[in-house]
Amino acid sequence: MGKECSGIIKVMQGNWLRSQYRRDNLWAIALTLLLGCGIVTTATFPSFATDAHQVTAQASDLLSQGTQAYQAGQIQAAIALWKQVQTNATTPVLKIQAANYLGLAYPELGNWDAARTALNDSQQALAQLEHPQKQALIAQNINNQGHLAFLQGHTETALEQWQMAAKIYQKIKNTTGFLGSKMNQAQALQTLGQYRRSKDLLLELVTDLDREPDSQLTVQGLRNLGNAFFVIGDLEQAKVLFEASWAMGDRLNLPEENALTLIKIGTVAEAIAAPDIAFDYYDQAQILSQDSFTQLQGKLQQLRLQVQYGVDTDIESLIASIQRELANLPGDRRRLNAAIYFSESLLQADPKQPLIPPQQLATFLAAQRHIAITNADPRSEAFLLQQLGKLYSQQENWAIAESVTSEALNIAETLNAPDLIAQEASSLAEMYHRRGDRTQAIATYKKAVAALQELRSDLVAVNADIQFNLRDSAEPIYRDFVALLMEVPEPSQADLRLARDILENVQLAELDNFFQDACLDTNPIAIDQIDTQAAVFYPIILGELGPNKVEERLVVIASLPDDSFQSVSHTIDRSVLDQTLKAFYSSLYIGYSDTERLQLSQTIYDWLVRPLEQSLQQQQIETLVFVPDGFLRNIPMAALHDGDRYLIESYSLATSPGLQLFPQGLRQEKLTSLMGGLTEARQNFNALPGVQVEIDAITKDIDSTVLLNQDFTKDNLTSFINNRSYPIVHLATHGQFSSNPDETFLLTWDDTIGIGDLDLLFEKRRLGELDPIELLVLSACQTASGDDRATLGLAGLALRSGALSTLASLWSVHDQSTSVLMNEFYRALADNQQDLSKAAALRQAQLALLQDPKFQHPYYWSPFILVGNWL
Repeated sequence: MGKECSGIIKVMQGNWLRSQYRRDNLWAIALTLLLGCGIVTTATFPSFATDAHQVTAQASDLLSQGTQAYQAGQIQAAIALWKQVQTNATTPVLKIQAANYLGLAYPELGNWDAARTALNDSQQALAQLEHPQKQALIAQNINNQGHLAFLQGHTETALEQWQMAAKIYQKIKNTTGFLGSKMNQAQALQTLGQYRRSKDLLLELVTDLDREPDSQLTVQGLRNLGNAFFVIGDLEQAKVLFEASWAMGDRLNLPEENALTLIKIGTVAEAIAAPDIAFDYYDQAQILSQDSFTQLQGKLQQLRLQVQYGVDTDIESLIASIQRELANLPGDRRRLNAAIYFSESLLQADPKQPLIPPQQLATFLAAQRHIAITNADPRSEAFLLQQLGKLYSQQENWAIAESVTSEALNIAETLNAPDLIAQEASSLAEMYHRRGDRTQAIATYKKAVAALQELRSDLVAVNADIQFNLRDSAEPIYRDFVALLMEVPEPSQADLRLARDILENVQLAELDNFFQDACLDTNPIAIDQIDTQAAVFYPIILGELGPNKVEERLVVIASLPDDSFQSVSHTIDRSVLDQTLKAFYSSLYIGYSDTERLQLSQTIYDWLVRPLEQSLQQQQIETLVFVPDGFLRNIPMAALHDGDRYLIESYSLATSPGLQLFPQGLRQEKLTSLMGGLTEARQNFNALPGVQVEIDAITKDIDSTVLLNQDFTKDNLTSFINNRSYPIVHLATHGQFSSNPDETFLLTWDDTIGIGDLDLLFEKRRLGELDPIELLVLSACQTASGDDRATLGLAGLALRSGALSTLASLWSVHDQSTSVLMNEFYRALADNQQDLSKAAALRQAQLALLQDPKFQHPYYWSPFILVGNWL
């Protein structure tokens, strides 16, 4: 392998620093990476050939000392040493090396201008250089320019620069530099939302590393590549690479490398909810290593496991050991990172039973802050101030908590660090609200939301690395903001509009989390631009702001086509709300008391619709579109009852994940369909004899291509979909929607189609080579049993397919009634004289079943929902 510093190991420390210093907007992310248990590993730096005639021994030694200081986290010391090299070196090679290193180090202190100046100086010197290492130095410079662009959010520029660097490294046969630049490209692609391309690139790197001979550098490269797969959520591939690194380390007798790798394997165990196994890996790492900092990392991980999962250990001895080892570390960034990680674990413990006295922790944090100030490390200072704010909040010392959190926010804004801004602003906003300053609280929440929007793609790209879940981070900030906006008896139109926008973000956050990426393009659109006879309902379940957050509210915001908003708020105990919704869901099965079902149905109708009936009538609303929250996603709104009739008897209905995800497209005049399905039992799933009847009936009204049983294979379906435009794709097969994308699938004759397969299945439509699917029908699928958030899988599948509309069922319904409903639906859709919208066609089909004595129970007709474009 080559000697360049721009290779795998250095890249993970330098060019992937954005994972550490830009995306840690939650403590789970921040602290894992700060400690060094995420992507970051020890860097290696190049040593270009020089001789006594070229450079003084003093300058060469200063360069080496600088790299050692940098690796130890002593950034200021490294910068000072490299600046001396620039002054003392008598040859341009070392001056250029020092400038390149400065271009890497300055951004860690937020000094972008100095980094740019250093890299420009290097470029100018390179233009005059004649030296065998010139190309390697050029590649190093370009790589570090990419690093700087990436940190400043110019991801496309960074990608182009890393591609240029990779070409140079490949030309000069520098394998390490080439692999490192390719890993950087994979990170840039992730940030741009091109996750499939990123993963393909990483898989190529696995092959490239496999060709390398056993060496310490390859051991490190395998571990770092494992981190890269961990970041994108591929735990299986990450584990394979970690274990390969471990095995090679064993062969080469590298116990220190293996100790670091064991810590990585421990994080995999954590990710699959095996804390006891993770604890043992961290224990083995400490036994294997003689390095005090590696041992400290293992202990810090074990402390977090004990706090979060209650893993059995002598926690007092563990804390005392960590405190001793922290005190022995030099005052550099490694110490600060470890101290922050340690403090956060302590703060996650029950404040009523603190692990160390609060005053002792406050003194400790103040001392670490002094180190950060001395080191000119504002980012670490902001973290420490935030922890002080959290500690004082736990002690209900609100004045000091507000003061230090405000100071942390000022630093974050100076650094233009949206990850920190989101944390600090949301904490500060809650403090403002607590003391009654609603105006300041709203203004500060706006800062938090703006920062979260800027971070959107970054947040999801790292969540697998630290079991990160948007429901535990961005979403609570959105919900608390909506609760604040809706706490007054009559919110203003401006507040309702803002609350609506935030609710759209809640939906987007959950879907980003479902996909584990931010692949969904948003295009906010007003309801009056879509349908002048539709109203959009946003029901959301909120908890009150405040120290206890006990009281629950059900809030409904209605967006009307005249660009006005109406709202209603109900104070409801959460247990009563949950019991009512789940009891109503259960009541929709045959055998449940009709009287009780109707009572439950009317209760929910009274919550959601009745208070807004007058506005709906005044604006002559014909369609209600629900953007539901929580368990409301599982409720078929068609079955709500006003005491006289079902909601479907009054309105056409649709479900949407939000208007910013509204799929726009023109209706195609001639409807043709691709129909696929299974009538026979396959892969331990029951036969669906009604599918044949369903398809036969539909093909009478719609010109169709049919793939049935043996013809309904994954390959056949892919081939047909990608070779012709079909306005309708109708799949009558078993399937399941789940909040876990790995458990969301459609069954084919020989395989299953998962969420991840849809990118390939509908690729030509996404690229614009074929017309988009106007309607995707999934007629025999169901939501996962016992999964309160399973309909996220339905919304996710609908969006990933790119279909304008998706028709599916919340539960598996009787074959015969499904066939009747589908026949009625397509007949209405194909009737040119009526020119019905899809929502109206579905309503007509549901009413047909409601009027049939055999199928009038809502079990048969209510679970069918239309997701997406209802026109």
